[in-house]
Amino acid sequence: VILEKIPFIWKHLNFTAKVTARNLFRYKKRFLMTIIGVCGCTSLIIAGFGLRDAISNMIPKQFGEINKYNIKKLPSIKSLQCKYMELLYENKKAYKQYHKLKKEMKELLIIKSNIDYILNGQCSKKELKKTEKEI
Repeated sequence: VILEKIPFIWKHLNFTAKVTARNLFRYKKRFLMTIIGVCGCTSLIIAGFGLRDAISNMIPKQFGEINKYNIKKLPSIKSLQCKYMELLYENKKAYKQYHKLKKEMKELLIIKSNIDYILNGQCSKKELKKTEKEI
């Protein structure tokens, strides 16, 4: 082994490193397969880091410069509660107005049926039922 001839390096290696060095130089096919394996693993690591860098640099460009979405911010809970209270108030106000108009309509229908009764004499049973259904 070449390293055995360099005493400064050989003395500082532990037993496991010396055995590994001897086996690498003694068995040429194993040495070649080890070198190919180390190169393959290194290339996989470099490819992984390259993909990570490419993807991490691509995302801001894709969603910042290329695709520009018009995103609206969601309203806060407080503003939603205020809007709900406004709608509830308007609903109650409209409901009161609806009841008032319904009552007026009933009165007008009663007046209409009375006028029809006076002008036409006695109205038929069908007309009475129709007026009752309208009320």
